[in-house]
Amino acid sequence: MNYKDNDGNTLKVGDIPRSSFGIPPIVIESIVSEDSGEYYCTVMNNKKIKPQKCTLDEFVSNLGDFWVAT
Repeated sequence: MNYKDNDGNTLKVGDIPRSSFGIPPIVIESIVSEDSGEYYCTVMNNKKIKPQKCTLDEFVSNLGDFWVAT
């Protein structure tokens, strides 16, 4: 996994990437997991976001900018 957030931090399993979209901004917090060599993000803070789980590739390509919550 070679994804870096806007601050240059490399993502790893267990990290919580955050992103936002829309006006007013809707913040998405998800958790990174791994299953059979594939990395996923599962939304944690908003049940209205669909889909609730996607690949890390989809997360990054659809939302673009993100940062790791500390």
